[in-house]
Amino acid sequence: MATPRTKNVAAQFDTSYSWLIMVASFLVQTVIFGTLSSLGVYYAHFVEDLSWSPSQAAIIPSAVFGTSCLMGPIVSVMYYSIGSRCTTILGGLLTFAGFVAAFLADSSDRFWITFAFCIVGIGVGTALGSCHPIITEYFLKYRHTALTVSTIGGAFGPFMIPVIVQYFLKHYGFQGAALLHGGLALQVVVLGMLMRSTGAFETSSSKLRDKCQFQLLKQPLFLLMCLNCAMWGGTNFIHSSMINTLIIERGLSADTAALMVSASGAANLIGRMLVALIAHKGDNLRIWLYFATSTMFTIGVSLCVIGSTVPEFLSFQLLNGLGFGSMRSISPSLMLYLFGPENMSASRGFMTPFVGASGLLAPLLAGLLAEAYDMTAAYYLATGLGLVNVITCVGLALKSHGARTDTKQEPVAAEPLEIDG
Repeated sequence: MATPRTKNVAAQFDTSYSWLIMVASFLVQTVIFGTLSSLGVYYAHFVEDLSWSPSQAAIIPSAVFGTSCLMGPIVSVMYYSIGSRCTTILGGLLTFAGFVAAFLADSSDRFWITFAFCIVGIGVGTALGSCHPIITEYFLKYRHTALTVSTIGGAFGPFMIPVIVQYFLKHYGFQGAALLHGGLALQVVVLGMLMRSTGAFETSSSKLRDKCQFQLLKQPLFLLMCLNCAMWGGTNFIHSSMINTLIIERGLSADTAALMVSASGAANLIGRMLVALIAHKGDNLRIWLYFATSTMFTIGVSLCVIGSTVPEFLSFQLLNGLGFGSMRSISPSLMLYLFGPENMSASRGFMTPFVGASGLLAPLLAGLLAEAYDMTAAYYLATGLGLVNVITCVGLALKSHGARTDTKQEPVAAEPLEIDG
């Protein structure tokens, strides 16, 4: 005889396991964002050591950034269909497979290396898809704080992993670095095993359009947020993929360039930690802080074009790192405020293709400008995108006033489950 049982979803909020979920999300973001920040190290290796042209080398970061972000809608459906655990594990395995494919490639085989990094991009995009939504399933009272703290991993990774990858390239070459980097990606598989979905905000409908929540695309505020994400994405993708080469062109060493990237990562980390301290504050403060930090990030990237010495590059990297880290730490809480916890996965899923389009096109176009003119021209493009980013932040602040007041919404109780026994 079957006995009905109701799953007590609310009882799973703010427990000790919730904090373990936050740590797992933090570490997944550490590995994934560290991998993305390492693309500038690989770019410099391809240009300086393998004699690729800037436009040829720019295809690699474009492939990874583009494919990872274009996975957004697919990962959103996967999250609601197979859960965060399977989604994260699959992302870790795909990332590992991409680096193994790069390990098997010959250093001169650009097509195969590009294909391998496309697999890395798919894996990265898949693994990241669960990091923020899973936090909303496990937290209620401390939801904004947990979201912000988990994003610190997105700065901790760029602080550490580019230097590690530079060490791998220097001592083991491209093939050895790719294999060891794949080993780092396997840690995502282990962490994904902890990320069990509660089903707190899952829809009862089996229709694809209900799982995707296409109604978000009809909201002008959501489309403005998508444009904003595309602009800062393009700025960041150009900068992160070309800053190493810019520093080397100005007469500094590859090791110095890697240290400058790590300095930006350290500032990124500090910015996210500072934001975590005020994550529980009012929404009006949060949205104007998003504008201020976006402006700081844009100024820091723009000034890099005039850098020529270590102190100059260090100060500019610290400025843009502090701004970008703070901005990215506020972003999930801002999405939670604007669109609600029930739309967290879907809103991220629809936004990432806009970021993906800029990630696919911006570094490629910047590479063509660098080849036709110089790195200065590429950074002018990044500056232009950054200015549009700042303008859209003002629009978001003006249009979002009073948009949501229920960011601590509790889920509806789950339907009774029939179990045998």
